[in-house]
Amino acid sequence: MLALTGPAVLGTTDATANRQCGPLDVLRGCEIVTTHQVTQRSVDLGGRLLELTTGRGSLWALTCERKCTAQHRPSVGRVVRIDPHSGRVISAMTLRGAAGLAVGRPGVFVIDFWRDNVRRLDPATLRVAAKLGLVLPFELVPGDDEFLPYDVAVTKKAIWVSTARGVVARLDPSGSRVVATVRLPFDAGGEIATDDGALWIAESLAGVYRVDSEANRVEAGLRIGPPRQRLSINEVLVGGGKVFAVGVRTRRDVALGENALARIDPGSNRVEAVTALPAGPLALAYGNGSLWAARFGGTSVDRIDPSTGKVRDRISARVGTALIVAGGRLWTASRDGTVRQIRTPNGVC
Repeated sequence: MLALTGPAVLGTTDATANRQCGPLDVLRGCEIVTTHQVTQRSVDLGGRLLELTTGRGSLWALTCERKCTAQHRPSVGRVVRIDPHSGRVISAMTLRGAAGLAVGRPGVFVIDFWRDNVRRLDPATLRVAAKLGLVLPFELVPGDDEFLPYDVAVTKKAIWVSTARGVVARLDPSGSRVVATVRLPFDAGGEIATDDGALWIAESLAGVYRVDSEANRVEAGLRIGPPRQRLSINEVLVGGGKVFAVGVRTRRDVALGENALARIDPGSNRVEAVTALPAGPLALAYGNGSLWAARFGGTSVDRIDPSTGKVRDRISARVGTALIVAGGRLWTASRDGTVRQIRTPNGVC
């Protein structure tokens, strides 16, 4: 049962000046950062959160409710559409096997890892409107051409689906046929993000790959950091005309446990700067001209200037395992299915 709870007041909107380096300062030195106490509105979806995203003017959540471990296939969960202005649940639909979610102008798309398919949902009813099976364009070993979709992204002209098996597939906007498959230089693949002209792929120690969305080919590969001190990339974000690659610093291919953010100019395919981030799992999002960063389960969110890497504001609020900007508002979600709005001061988000 979807339940909407009233606003949970966690503090006032008073601001204080913090003159000490906080855990999410991305500066090399200490600097005064304004800390704001804010209120939060929450929606209890139940189940375990798998994904939080935005699109078509709404906030979207993908949850798992039954058979959620890797030993069970397929799982049972829900796609939930939420009004980002009121926090009201607009619609929800139970689905089997949904492992990833993306929303855009062409529709709502979910991937099924175990059954090698991508489904397009009707945005109004959330019923399955189309389903497409995916296979690799080659066999890894004789008889094994399973695609095993890992992530999905939506643009105006295409649907992109990645796998950890060295391929990304481009689908037509309706999700009814595969237009092209692109082989990657490494037999891997990770999280993906898109801008107007390219698909960006997080590729661990190989850095970031850029796929030309018109030519359907790998256009560039960006290794980040010197040869023995690579940044192992696990997430890519796009916003404000820049690409942001997040990863872990390494020494001779061994992870050091230190996170960093690389800012990439897509016009030149050059890394402009690499900025330190705190260790541990992080939730990050781009929206309203800023980067937003917080520790999993933390008590504050930092608003970061994407052009400098400097912290503009610090907002005191409970943080889950995901951040997203939807409808001009900042939201977080926890693994227990609780989605909360973080009400930022002065209308910054």
